[in-house]
Amino acid sequence: MAKKKKKLSRDQKRKQKLRHRRKGTSQGPQPYRGGKYRGKKYVMALMRAEVGIYETYVMTERQLTDRQVEAGLKSLIQELRSGSYQPAEQRDVVDVEPGAETDLLSWNIRRNWDDLFATQPRHSNADLVGILRVILDSIETWSTPAADSRGYLNYLEGFLTKAGVRVEKVPLDDEPWEEEEEEEETDEEYLRDMGLEWLETEDVEIKREFFEEAKAMIEEGQAEAVINICQYLIGQTNDQALVNELHPLLQSAYRQFGVPFGSSLP
Repeated sequence: MAKKKKKLSRDQKRKQKLRHRRKGTSQGPQPYRGGKYRGKKYVMALMRAEVGIYETYVMTERQLTDRQVEAGLKSLIQELRSGSYQPAEQRDVVDVEPGAETDLLSWNIRRNWDDLFATQPRHSNADLVGILRVILDSIETWSTPAADSRGYLNYLEGFLTKAGVRVEKVPLDDEPWEEEEEEEETDEEYLRDMGLEWLETEDVEIKREFFEEAKAMIEEGQAEAVINICQYLIGQTNDQALVNELHPLLQSAYRQFGVPFGSSLP
């Protein structure tokens, strides 16, 4: 007797279509959703790869995009699979050149892994591929539909800063020092500061002001900025309760892109 095919609900069909659209028709490396490479054995290699990504984000003045990270990881995966992967070359000066962001990303990840595996056994190429595919899954989860999305990178920055990772650009010794003019705080910076204060104090009034400001920004067409800040805050806590609280805001912001929020979240 043939097994009856389970009928999908309308919402399940919509989410299935969204996942398919996000994957596209590419036959390249796919995100890894299992638990193996999220375990204790691989946690340091995973974190060092993420630190390399964060370093690249800061070095590019936060102009790196989720799409560039995805492209860089897929290129690195292909090298690991083909056996052409090499350790990071020595660089006395690190140039940040427009158009070479994926090369810089690859170099930063290699450099972090070289440092880690100098003190502990190196994982196999297959395991390193699995670790990078975990990050691809995170990008799919936190990235927005915008071509220049930095939703994943904002989440990552929130997560790593909460973990105590600090990354700053250091000028070369021969670069002239110039006093920076104080710039007016942007709406995005204001919202992030307010969100951090809300998380720290749990003040109901600050929370109300945060939501009011976020809603106003969405109405003004700044949905991408609101998504970035919400995902930065989620990275700070990784608390499902906070995801639930921010869900209405994220739903409203994602509506401007014509896609539902939460279809790929755990």
